[in-house]
Amino acid sequence: MASSNVHTPHMDEICPGLFLGSESAVVTPEGQAAVLQHAITHVLSVADMKPKMGTLNLKHKFVRANDMPNVDILQHFEDCFGFIDDALREGKILVHCMMGVSRSSTIVIGYLMHRDKITFNEAFDMVRKQHPIAEPNYGFMDLLRLFEAMGCQFSSANPLYRQHRLGQVAENVQAGQEVPKEVIAADPQETTTDQTQTIYKCRKCRRAAFLEASVLAHITGRGQESFQWHKQSHPLSQGVTPSPSGTVDSSVTCTSLFVEPVKWMEPFMIGRLDGKLTCPKCSARLGSFKWSGLQCSCGAWVTPAFQIHQNRVDKATRRVQPTPPTT
Repeated sequence: MASSNVHTPHMDEICPGLFLGSESAVVTPEGQAAVLQHAITHVLSVADMKPKMGTLNLKHKFVRANDMPNVDILQHFEDCFGFIDDALREGKILVHCMMGVSRSSTIVIGYLMHRDKITFNEAFDMVRKQHPIAEPNYGFMDLLRLFEAMGCQFSSANPLYRQHRLGQVAENVQAGQEVPKEVIAADPQETTTDQTQTIYKCRKCRRAAFLEASVLAHITGRGQESFQWHKQSHPLSQGVTPSPSGTVDSSVTCTSLFVEPVKWMEPFMIGRLDGKLTCPKCSARLGSFKWSGLQCSCGAWVTPAFQIHQNRVDKATRRVQPTPPTT
């Protein structure tokens, strides 16, 4: 990074026009003087409370976020990145949190990953070189690595993000909270689409049960060897865990599918942390669910687990019916 980058007690220039610092840069006379001196035009505040910037008249965006490992800061990335892009086109921007250590660093690291298509480690090193105190909390670091696995592009529909989100929900459900509606997939029996879809149907009555898009992948375990491990104490935020060795054994086959919760499953989930899953049409047993996780036949531990036995469903293609021509 160029040695001409600006460094002050309140903020550091990470790359041309992009500054990272603490709240003191916008609330103290010395910090405000530095902001004006370096012609900063925009401020992005990521904090518990909106800072009182006094007479500092700049374009300002406030994002409320606590510096806690369980906070899903990824959901703010798209909005923050758009604001930073606009700011750099028009002038210069300061991104700050309370101390300039965790939250603001996470946003700037994520932005550089997204803009420059670089890895988490590369972006972290770039930021640390100019701003040595940058240190996202361990939860934010995990999210930045997840962001890298997502191709440095956030989408709430991304399978990796959906899996992560389910892991968070599992913790909350076990603590007594309700299941958020947004993590429940639509019932394919009640929805229509203009695209060809792969679906799974109850083998007994042929009712549509779930879409292939709702199937969550997991790393194959090592068969019976994996059953010697008790993984329920594994952090729920990781969602799907590998075998103890972290390797994949192609000789081990899975007899189950793990899926997102689907709308027809809601009656089974009310007031329960685990239970059976039966077809809503013919009541045939399809599988079971457990918010604290279940072990696949391959030995992998999956959390949370909505487990469907493969011998109880059939895979099929639902094609779009052609629209009749108008006369």
